[in-house]
Amino acid sequence: MLTKQILLSAIILGSCAQAAQIKPLLFDEYTSNMDDHFLSRDIRDNQQPAKVIKYNEWTESIPFACYVYGKAMDCPAKNIQVWETTYEDCQQPWTFCRCKDSTVTQHEMVEEFGRIPVALRENVVNVMAGPAGALASSAHVGPGTDITFQGPKASMSPLLVMHQVGHLFDWFSEIASYKTEFQDAVTTDSCWMDKHAKEAGEQTPTPRYQEIWSQALVMHWYMVAMKGPGNLPDTWKCMKNQLDVIASQTKDLFQRKRCNVSNKKKQTSVIKKNKLPGGTVAGVQGMGFPAGIFMNLN
Repeated sequence: MLTKQILLSAIILGSCAQAAQIKPLLFDEYTSNMDDHFLSRDIRDNQQPAKVIKYNEWTESIPFACYVYGKAMDCPAKNIQVWETTYEDCQQPWTFCRCKDSTVTQHEMVEEFGRIPVALRENVVNVMAGPAGALASSAHVGPGTDITFQGPKASMSPLLVMHQVGHLFDWFSEIASYKTEFQDAVTTDSCWMDKHAKEAGEQTPTPRYQEIWSQALVMHWYMVAMKGPGNLPDTWKCMKNQLDVIASQTKDLFQRKRCNVSNKKKQTSVIKKNKLPGGTVAGVQGMGFPAGIFMNLN
């Protein structure tokens, strides 16, 4: 983990300062934040979630990571529902944590996460939905490798779930977003996907390529689910180079039907609800839990 953190810092700090790339938007909105965007609607209509074959509620324990996220979200452990879900495409379960006043239901959490191709789900340990409030989401690398969502139902739109899962794949693939081939593709392409990609790309002195990459991954997923690779609409060809690189980097992940158990990330730390560590969020993080390594998508 330390090696990867050093690698990421070196890549970012070692990048040459770049002038902001001023380009038009393919979509005018923050697409991933919009539950009713046509990209989300089409994905829901055409990408069925994996079938659930087992459900196991946790009554006495909680993942340490979820406990910390809850403290940061003002959601104490006593208000967090915890359960495991086993999908038909993998014999090992995923852990879900949900604040009881979340606007996202248990069913919606399981369904939207299950819609993600299993080869990408492998990188996630815990999925957490926080309480109602302003929309926020993050991908985290720590004791677990997790994705968290907070706010309205749109916080778990298919596009936003894929965006955050994409961050974890990016991380474990040795920072695919900071490979020269992807940066060159971003420079060559003539548009930004949406406002989020634009803000990340125009940041100086160094663009936040991890955000641009995860948004391009969302577009690639849509193409695979809806149109098939290579059938890029003419109006989307302004992103063709990024999408070609993403297709190469992810290869057959969207076609694989079963999880690879040896690759699936495991739960690393579970604590009893009646023996919770005390202290502030910062104090708990000091016990070995880092903050989210990727920017929130707000």
